[in-house]
Amino acid sequence: MRPLPLAALALVLAVTACSGPDGDDGPGPTPTTTTTSSAPVPPLPELALDDQVAPVVTEAGPVVTAKGVGLRGNLRAQVVGDLLAFSGTPRPDGSTSRTTVVDLRSGRPLWTRRDDEPLPSGAYPDPGVLTATERGPLVVSRYYADGCAYDCPAEPDEQTGVVAVDARTGRPVWGRGLTGARTTGGLRAATGDAVADPRSQLWAASPAVVVAEAGAREGLTDDDADASNPVALVGLDPATGRQRWTRPHLRFLAMVPRSPAGEELVLGRTQEDEAQLTALDARTGEVRWRGPEIATRYALTSVGPSTIVLDVANTPVLLDSRTGRELAQQLPEGTGLCARWVRGYLDVACAWRDPAGELDERLVTLGPDGELALSPVGVPEAGLRPLSPRLILGDLVAFDAIGEGPTVVVDRAGSIVRDNAPGELLDLTASYLVVQESDGLTGPEAIEVLRRR
Repeated sequence: MRPLPLAALALVLAVTACSGPDGDDGPGPTPTTTTTSSAPVPPLPELALDDQVAPVVTEAGPVVTAKGVGLRGNLRAQVVGDLLAFSGTPRPDGSTSRTTVVDLRSGRPLWTRRDDEPLPSGAYPDPGVLTATERGPLVVSRYYADGCAYDCPAEPDEQTGVVAVDARTGRPVWGRGLTGARTTGGLRAATGDAVADPRSQLWAASPAVVVAEAGAREGLTDDDADASNPVALVGLDPATGRQRWTRPHLRFLAMVPRSPAGEELVLGRTQEDEAQLTALDARTGEVRWRGPEIATRYALTSVGPSTIVLDVANTPVLLDSRTGRELAQQLPEGTGLCARWVRGYLDVACAWRDPAGELDERLVTLGPDGELALSPVGVPEAGLRPLSPRLILGDLVAFDAIGEGPTVVVDRAGSIVRDNAPGELLDLTASYLVVQESDGLTGPEAIEVLRRR
């Protein structure tokens, strides 16, 4: 198949956010499933109805409930091991956000920091990303400083960069100045003297790399960030903050999670050729592949360890995450909304509607066998509201009414394993389930973490 080419980019970036309600499966509309008709022949093989997993069961009471946090804006809430990190703007003041880390074994907060409270270096950290590293769990944040916080040969008027604190104590572990610092000279040499007033942005943090961007000035959109406003991606060691690599004129798109057969990748696009995707080795910054050029406007729907889902003119297109090439097997006609990969071995999960109207709506998935298959039962519904696939978590798919509860969790065969879950499911690990509750107007009201059993 000839490569797909591009003139403009529309990137859909979803931020993982969490909050939650009471934790029981209380009363509410009961989602229903419908069975298939035996007459029509589906375009893909069906999974066996008994190809299902055990129900998702939680203990009666929540481990943690954080109410009235009024989370909004750049929301992050994550579980790593037995730690929960979340950030939000508490009501009623609604002005100063806070970052809190909770020990889920005891349910007690370990520390809280307001965003107007500086570290000893003078850095004011933004809400951060919780990640595991060789030095233990860290919260990594972008920071702003009046003057110099880290790596300054002279005293600048202001500085931005990246700082990491110990997730259990909140104490600083390392900091790296990306503007007004020794690294600025190297970035200027790489991107050109046009970087007159650079700012930095933290894009991702994982056990393999911390990805930041320097050179983008505040107030610029992706369309403005062309060659006249140069940027550079910077890869930092997550345990030490040491700068590993710099890639001039590359804009960040997403992280490609590590697969059993390969390393973690950083997905971006160049400023010189916005049409082409570029994947870097997360640890070294070396180019692993350059992908197809997309001739029309597209959105990045999901990035899994083996498969990337692009929405090209309202048609999903599957790429191999390891090579950037189009997969030989693409999704069938009638495929609709696709879930975003969070973790697990399922790479793709999308709603499918029979173009002929003979079959009920199904779930089409791409599993570790590399083969597409349809669920033998219809996708769940809640009353008159159609539910849409939203998140891939392990071998499960969370459905909800376009970002609103109740949430229904199904396995690959379409069998319901958690019915009418209160609030919106945002994360599911081997040990914990994270939900949020919202009034639909002012954003999430609470975070709740339930322990699985």
